[in-house]
Amino acid sequence: MPPPIFYYMTPPVVLSLVGALFIILSYIMFQDYRKKSPLHFIIAMMALSDALTSLSFWFPFLLPANEHICQVQAFAIEFFALASWTWPCIFAVRLFISNMIEHENARISHLTCHVIGWGVGLFLAVLAGALGWYGPAGWWCWITVDHPAAQIFLGDGIVVIMFIIEFVVFSLLMHYLRQTTGLSNFRQLSVQQRTVTFRFSLFLLIPPLCWSWAIADRAVTILRGGEHLYWLQIMHAVLGTSQGIFNAIIYGWDPELQERWADLLLGRGRNRKRRQEHERTALIKQRSLRDVMSHSSIQNDDGGDADDKVPIVVDVNKLY
Repeated sequence: MPPPIFYYMTPPVVLSLVGALFIILSYIMFQDYRKKSPLHFIIAMMALSDALTSLSFWFPFLLPANEHICQVQAFAIEFFALASWTWPCIFAVRLFISNMIEHENARISHLTCHVIGWGVGLFLAVLAGALGWYGPAGWWCWITVDHPAAQIFLGDGIVVIMFIIEFVVFSLLMHYLRQTTGLSNFRQLSVQQRTVTFRFSLFLLIPPLCWSWAIADRAVTILRGGEHLYWLQIMHAVLGTSQGIFNAIIYGWDPELQERWADLLLGRGRNRKRRQEHERTALIKQRSLRDVMSHSSIQNDDGGDADDKVPIVVDVNKLY
C-alpha cells in the first residue's frame, strides 16, 4: 500500500501532467502562434521537464519497492528536477537576449538549449550515481542523508544558483527596458506591455515558489540529524510536483491562445482560416489596385493623354 505522501501528491501530479500536456499540445498544434516568439519552445521544454519531475516523485510508489526501482527514482528525480530548474534559467537568458540584441542576431539554436537544458541535469545525475550516493531519502529515493554535502552541492546549491541567475538576469532586463523606454515606473507601461511583462515574470517566480520548500525541508532535516519535519516534507512533495500546473495557468492566460483553443474545440478553426484568407486576398487586391493607379498617374504626369497609354494588367491571383 502506498504511503500517505502518495495521496497528498496525486492531485498536484495529475494537474501538472494535464497542464504540461496543454502547453505541449498548444506548441505542436498552433504553429503560427509558436512562431511569434522563440520563448514558446523553451516553455514547452519547461512543461516537459515539469511533467517528468512529477512522474519521478509519484510513479515509483505504484511499483514494488526494491533497490533497482529506488536507484531509478533517485536518478530520475536528480535529472528531471535539475532540468526543471535549468529551463527557466534558459528562459530568462533568452528573454534578456531578445530585448538586448537585434532580433536577427539574437539566436540561440534549439540544439544549444537542449544541451544546456538537459545536459546539466544528466551530467550531475550520472555523477551522483557513479559515486554511489543514491538511496532512500525519506518517502522517496534520492541522494541519501548520509551525504548532506552532496545534497547541497547537487540539489539545493544548484537551485539557489539558478534562482540567483534568474533574479539577476530579470533585474538587468527591467533596468534595460526602463533605460530604453524612458519609463521609470512599471505602471507607465501600456496595459498590454504590463500584462506581457507580468506573465513572463511569473514564469521566473514559479520555480522559487515551488522549490523553496525543498530547500527548507533539506535544511531542517540536516539540522535535526536526519529526521524529517512531517508537514514540511508534505509541502515539499505537493508544491514540488505542482510546477507544471502553475506554468500552464500562466501560459493559458494569453487571450489569443484561449481564442485558438475555443476555435478548435467549437469547430470554428476552418471558418476563421477562411475569413483570414478572404481578408488577405482583399488586402492584396486593394494594394494592387493602388499600385496600378499610382503607376498610371505617374505616366500621365510625364505627358500625353491617358488614353494613349497601354493599360497595365495585374493578375491578382498570381500575387497570392
